[in-house]
Amino acid sequence: MSNAITTFNMEGYPIGVMLAIGSAKAEMIAEAGDRGCSTDTCLKFWKWEPTRSERGHTAVLPCVRVVIWLRDVDVPASTIAHEAFHAVYGVFPQLGIRLCHATEEVFAYAIENLVRQITEQVQTK
Repeated sequence: MSNAITTFNMEGYPIGVMLAIGSAKAEMIAEAGDRGCSTDTCLKFWKWEPTRSERGHTAVLPCVRVVIWLRDVDVPASTIAHEAFHAVYGVFPQLGIRLCHATEEVFAYAIENLVRQITEQVQTK
């Protein structure tokens, strides 16, 4: 499988998502740079290197908002759900939406929609 970086907006919210499948960190930073994020900003907010066992990782950056990295297209659905939770939980407070009993349904629908969007992207790779 070739590396793939896709961008889309989270359904229903003004949140950009960069989905990187099998991509190296340098490729993701370059892609973010093409979208107006400086390398210094990306490195400051995403100090991470994948471990051999890591299947996914999510970062909330000020420039592209959410970056989700998946090791490959064969990650389990549970990994996609796990990373979608990190994305929504990380970015919603910036929109003034905090996780509590009154907002849990909003979080649940956002996670459901993001899992669907990621799954659709993974299935086309």
